[in-house]
Amino acid sequence: MATDTGTTDYRVVVSVADPDHVGQLMRTALDVARDRDGDVFVVSVVGESRSSPFWVFRDEVIKAEFSGDRRELLDRAIDAAEGTGIDVDGRLAVADSVASGILTAATDCDADAILMGWHARRHSDILMGHIVDDVVASAPCDVLVEKIGPTADGVETVLLPAGPGAHTTLAAGVSRAIARANDARVDVLRVVAPDAADETREEAETLVAEAASAVGDVATTTNVVEGEDVTETLVSAAEERDVTVVGGGGRGRLRRVVVGSTARTVGQRAETTVIVATHSQGPRSWLARRLS
Repeated sequence: MATDTGTTDYRVVVSVADPDHVGQLMRTALDVARDRDGDVFVVSVVGESRSSPFWVFRDEVIKAEFSGDRRELLDRAIDAAEGTGIDVDGRLAVADSVASGILTAATDCDADAILMGWHARRHSDILMGHIVDDVVASAPCDVLVEKIGPTADGVETVLLPAGPGAHTTLAAGVSRAIARANDARVDVLRVVAPDAADETREEAETLVAEAASAVGDVATTTNVVEGEDVTETLVSAAEERDVTVVGGGGRGRLRRVVVGSTARTVGQRAETTVIVATHSQGPRSWLARRLS
């Protein structure tokens, strides 16, 4: 399968590895691509360590003989776009690690965003954490990490926790894409302590207003609420919505953002879809190109 999917101004690379996750990830990828008149490139990585005896084979041999059901995964992902009007292409990739395969595909495709799945309640999440860490640390573009879990029959409400910086701006764009595709509402929320000073409350009002402005032309509500515990309050709010899109916190290891943070806790405990949006400083970042 070819790498070049056209001359689009926006491209989402989505990594697929589990047939049960393809539908959920493709829905998000298609929503984001549609919102920005872009396309989708699907990659499924066959990881072969250099210490593996199979490393002596050519990539084509490994793809042909050892890829298992990966081609079926790609076909299923591409079929998910049928009738959407969005161009979707994909390829099998052989690499010494899953992360390096994803990063190579993103670089080859001039990706604007990478979309990956993350399962919050599996022992294999430890491995997935390492993969996500490595991708976020070196990604040439924005990264979206979607918690794999129960999906609603439809999306009526999207929760957007408001915070400072470009991560929230990216999350606002993803929220808009999902809301627009589903005729849904985006609820922008900021949590403050019950004893918060007036200055803190004013800052919170400014943050939700800025986030709502970044969401753009879909139905939006803004609210500043009091909560003794920010995480507990956000989990409760997420439980009342179908999807939560939260901005990541920093360009370092994502384990600080997902695995040991508010976003990870919300993802683990909320029985709804949670997407962590991490903005890249790289030239292929959608926000960087928008501001250039």
